[in-house]
Amino acid sequence: MNDPIDTGPGRARITRRQALGGIGGGLVAAALAPGGAEAAPFPKPHSREEAVSPIGRRGCTVTSLPTGMVLVAGGLQTNPTGMAQIYDPLRREWFDAAPMNTPRAHHAAAVLYDGRILVAGGRFINVLTSAEIYDPRRNEWTVIAPMNGPRAEHGAASVHPAGVLVTGGTFRTPLSTAELYDPFMDRWLIL
Repeated sequence: MNDPIDTGPGRARITRRQALGGIGGGLVAAALAPGGAEAAPFPKPHSREEAVSPIGRRGCTVTSLPTGMVLVAGGLQTNPTGMAQIYDPLRREWFDAAPMNTPRAHHAAAVLYDGRILVAGGRFINVLTSAEIYDPRRNEWTVIAPMNGPRAEHGAASVHPAGVLVTGGTFRTPLSTAELYDPFMDRWLIL
């Protein structure tokens, strides 16, 4: 299990355990990045007595980060929340991340080409058009251009290098529309 894996010329050598530590058995991107990955500015792990537990919620998003960690954002407790947490599957530890700018539940999330996470739509008081991007290197959220129409319970997928496609969902009735986010122009295109 700990035999080194050759990941190619100019790349780090990792063990099978490190490789399997990624979500879904995928390779940990940080271990494969030439020159190593930047450390995120998360607080030091809590002691066992101060361990952060996952927040009880539903309607949240769970997104793999390029480092092999996982971002859990938003969701519904009693009300929609903007809270975000990072899970490190190698250490089996949770960290509090910066909260989203807008509390939301039943939203969608996808990874952008550069490893940032786009979160769009969902519900707060009403169905949202708002969107924001999480930068794991800075542990901060940035508000971006809103979608053209409100939607919740929709899907999102990375469309490299074009950005993120959101489709379906609901706003009063089921939606059959789709939009594409262009991160270079910070705009949504109706498809």
